[in-house]
Amino acid sequence: MRKLILFVAVMMVGSGAFAQIVPSSCTAPDSIIKKYKEDADRLAVRKFYRRNYLEKDTVLIPKAHSDTVLNALLAVYNATSIPARDTVTGIYKVHTSRNLTLNQIELGADSSQPWMHQLKLGIIPTGTAPIDSFLFHYHFDTEVHYYPNFINKDVVLLGTDSNYNIKPLIPIANTLQGVIQAYEAPLFGDGNDITDSIFSDHIELVYSVGWGDCPAGCTFRRYWKFNVYYDCSVSFEGSRGNILSSIKEIQTSPITLSPNPTTDIITIKGITQPSVVIYNLMGQKVVATQVSNEVSLAQLPAGMYLVQVFNKDMQLVKSEKVILNR
Repeated sequence: MRKLILFVAVMMVGSGAFAQIVPSSCTAPDSIIKKYKEDADRLAVRKFYRRNYLEKDTVLIPKAHSDTVLNALLAVYNATSIPARDTVTGIYKVHTSRNLTLNQIELGADSSQPWMHQLKLGIIPTGTAPIDSFLFHYHFDTEVHYYPNFINKDVVLLGTDSNYNIKPLIPIANTLQGVIQAYEAPLFGDGNDITDSIFSDHIELVYSVGWGDCPAGCTFRRYWKFNVYYDCSVSFEGSRGNILSSIKEIQTSPITLSPNPTTDIITIKGITQPSVVIYNLMGQKVVATQVSNEVSLAQLPAGMYLVQVFNKDMQLVKSEKVILNR
């Protein structure tokens, strides 16, 4: 409790007019770099579309763009003398909202396609040269989820351990043998986020925590702004938005949903008598119920859903995409 009270008091500090610039570092162990690499790539791609850069039409994310913001993220992480740094990187572990996918793609095709049959079984290479060339070139072999009879076609969700600008990859995938339609992987709702603005002498990073019906767009949000200078020094410029003391810290054992994919029943472990809300790809609420430890999806069509688990105080404690196969 003492930690939370101190944290709220720090949050209420003024506008940052007297912000102090503190030295920091843009280097970090590989484990920390890995944590923020996807954030940096996502912020770079967002910038391409926001500013209509030519890079928006390229699949590969230029390293120079990504590294610029990665260095800024690492500088904030290393600025341990700034209390707000602990808030965003330690207490709330804020990362970019996954409202822009970088490492998943969906391929829709008729089930009679030999390669679709192989992917259904998780077999790579599939034996179909154009498909295999595409999969290997972009490393789509780390995650394969199959769900049949989805919008008049079978669909396979593919994952890669690399980050790409997925949108220009879609027309390439649409030319592959037997592909009816390729899609960006479905995304759900809103949540915590980081945004960036690049200036001549510094990079502005705004971290935010969102809460309250985030699948439909978070009702409440709190923001923290940092300026990162090109010598890797950092200043905290203040916070604004809804008061975060309305969020209670939740300490629970790990909560798991299994199996995933499933053909019907999901078993929830790590919590007693949870409430469950399920949304479809359109963001529509399709299930809302209180359960013991199992929830049935028997009444739903095959596809991907967002399953949210709430505790007895109706605080969100787990949010996970679940694939329903038939």
